[in-house]
Amino acid sequence: MADDLHRKARQRWKILASVIKKQALAKENLNISVRRFSGFNLFSKTFFESEGDHQWFECRLPGFDKPVLVKQRCRQVTIEDLTGFDNTGNVCLWPSEELLTYYLLQNKSQLKGKTVCELGAGMTGLAGIFLASFGEPSHVLLTDGNKNCVENMEAVIQRNQSSFGWTLVTSRSLVWNEQTNLSNLKYEFDFVISADCLFFTQYHSGLVHVMDTILKDSGFVIMMAPRRKNTLELFCRKACSKFTVTQVENYDPLVWSRHQLAKKEDPMYDEDIHYPVLLLLSKKTGMKT
Repeated sequence: MADDLHRKARQRWKILASVIKKQALAKENLNISVRRFSGFNLFSKTFFESEGDHQWFECRLPGFDKPVLVKQRCRQVTIEDLTGFDNTGNVCLWPSEELLTYYLLQNKSQLKGKTVCELGAGMTGLAGIFLASFGEPSHVLLTDGNKNCVENMEAVIQRNQSSFGWTLVTSRSLVWNEQTNLSNLKYEFDFVISADCLFFTQYHSGLVHVMDTILKDSGFVIMMAPRRKNTLELFCRKACSKFTVTQVENYDPLVWSRHQLAKKEDPMYDEDIHYPVLLLLSKKTGMKT
């Protein structure tokens, strides 16, 4: 009897191992960036306190006088956290989000007094939160398609409220497709910002539609995304139907120097999935001659 139970248990574990292996291979085929590269170290991140299965961290950027508090999951990451178009931001801060935040703060004078929407903001909405804390936009809306992300961002907003001054900061769920009701956001924003949201090509059309709908005719999109084989190029081709698209590889001397150093010295660094290209989009209807 005991031998039969052990045999059945081994069979169940064998089946489970097979399923996990298949899911892991499927994830790999999606070409999602595995967290092997630690980032460009533009920010310092210090543990602040624990809250259930999450932890709060103080994020600082040299030259700015106060930290921003972010809340991240600290439990063991599951395959479900790494798959699905609205789940990747659930896990950690990716290089694209780090560099988007840095770029926005280096150019914050252009966003002062403006309305800004972050698409695919993930668990923390790092770029939008830092911008609201130091850039003085009039309104920052943080959005994601994952309800857990939106709930987490609400907590982050509350903890950083005292840093926003007169800037209004809100969050909401927003899914990228042509059927999404955007009537209350139509032509609402001067800037749309986004980090590393191009890896699933089936959502490119929906993303372009959302950006085109919520952006003012005179507005701009600022995106950071790695090339990831051809996913960035495919998005640019799709976006060209509505926007004038500019790609910039060398957009900051410090970032460029750290990129070159990582290529030489970090065996885990893969430029294709870790180095974000800057995309600047302007509506064709808003072009000036």
